[in-house]
Amino acid sequence: MNLDTAAYEAIVHAPGHRASQYEEMLPSFYSFATSAYRNHWADSFHLPPFHGPESLAEALAEQE
Repeated sequence: MNLDTAAYEAIVHAPGHRASQYEEMLPSFYSFATSAYRNHWADSFHLPPFHGPESLAEALAEQE
């Protein structure tokens, strides 16, 4: 079960609640993180190391 954004943030910002609600919080974290990564990098979760001012496309090509 994933929490909505407000419920997730309430747990994250209350240190005492994090430990007791860890099992609820963790799947929600991965759902939020997955959405953020997909919005920025599509399905490419393996991000290449960057060396200097190269673009994402150049870094991906270098890694491949």
